Amino acid sequence: MKNLLNKVSSSPRRRVLFWAFLAATIIVMIVIFCFSSQTATKSDELSSSVRETGKEIIGNVIEKVENKTAESFIRFISESIRKIAHIVLYAALGFCAFGAATFYDPIKKVWQKALLVLLVGGLYGASDEIHQLFVAGRTSEVLDVFIDLVGVAIGILIMLAGYKIVMSFIAKKHQKAKK
Repeated sequence: MKNLLNKVSSSPRRRVLFWAFLAATIIVMIVIFCFSSQTATKSDELSSSVRETGKEIIGNVIEKVENKTAESFIRFISESIRKIAHIVLYAALGFCAFGAATFYDPIKKVWQKALLVLLVGGLYGASDEIHQLFVAGRTSEVLDVFIDLVGVAIGILIMLAGYKIVMSFIAKKHQKAKK
C-alpha cells in the first residue's frame, strides 16, 4: 500500500483527484455487482416498470398492430433497455477508472492507461457474467462482455475529451496570466 501511495502524483491536487476517481470506480463496481446480484424476478420487475412506461408512450401505435407483433416489439425494447444499461454502467466504470489512471504517475502514456482500463473493465465484465451464473434465474452472455467493453471505451473517450478540454482551458488561462 505504501508503494502505491509513493507512485501517486506528488501534486496534492492530482493526488486528491486520483483517490476521488479510484473511490468512484469502486462505487460503480459495487453498483454493477448489486444489479448483477438481483434475481431474475427482481431484475424483471425493474425492467417491467421501464417497459410499462414505454407501453404507455407507444400504446396507441401498439394497439393498431397485431398483438403477437406488439409483444415481440415490447421484448425487443426490454432487451434494448438492458443492453443500454450495460453500456451506461460500464461507461461510468471506464470514465472513473480512466480518471484514476490519468492521475497515476507511473503509467505515462495515454494509450497504456486506456489499454489497462479496457483490460480491467473487460475482466470485470467477464467476472460479472460468471457471477450471474450463480444468481437465481440469471444467465451469462458473452455478448454482454463485448457490450461492457464498448461501454468502457465510451467512458474512456468521454474522460479523455473532458480532460483535454480542461487542460486546454487551463493552458489558455496561464497564457493570459503571463501577458
